[in-house]
Parts: sequence; C-alpha cells; structure tokens
Amino acid sequence: MKQRKAARKTGRKPRVAKAKAAAPKRATTRPLALPAECAIASAQSLRKSLMKRLSDRANVQIDASAVQRIDTASLQVLAAFARDRRAAGLEVEWLGVPASLTDVARMLDLTNVLGFDAQAVA
Repeated sequence: MKQRKAARKTGRKPRVAKAKAAAPKRATTRPLALPAECAIASAQSLRKSLMKRLSDRANVQIDASAVQRIDTASLQVLAAFARDRRAAGLEVEWLGVPASLTDVARMLDLTNVLGFDAQAVA
C-alpha cells in the first residue's frame, strides 16, 4: 500500500518482484570411464559407481574405450545396470566400445541387454 502511494507521488511504477519460472534442471554428467581391466576384483566398485547414476534423468554415458579385458562379473554388473535403466525408461549410451567387449558380450548373449546396437559398436 505504501508503495502505491509513493509511486503516485513520484509518477513511477511500483517495483514488483517477478517470480522466475523454475527452469528444469538438466543434469549434465561426465561419462563413466571403464578401466582397462574389468575384473571381479573391481566389480564391486563398478557397481557402486553405476548405482550412483541409476536414477539420473540425464542420459548416462559409459566410456568403454579403455577396456582391454573384461570378465563375466563385470559384464553382469553392466547388464543389470542397463536393464534397470531401460526398465525405468531411462537411457544408457555406450562410447568407444572395443571389439574385446562386444565379442565377450556376444558369446554370453548379452548384446541386447547391454544395449549394444549399431550406434554403440566402434
């Protein structure tokens, strides 16, 4: 009320705080880089890293370009992560997938579960 009276006296419009529209938060995350040796010894730490990103709304990228060897324990962790993300309607994008990883995934019939398709294979 006082602002209106003051505005009339000075001829200026009263200042009104404008509410900013809440911009949707766009999560930007760096790709999760897999180590060169993905063995059972590192499967638990891989699982922890993936669990942190399980419910991210942003597309989760996994950089597999450094992978030289991978065992079934690590593949199972990756497959479960990809399956759970897909079930939640979220995406996993693979970057730099080497032939060593695709060959093992193909032998274990995990290419579909992991989401390896034409865009992923390097």
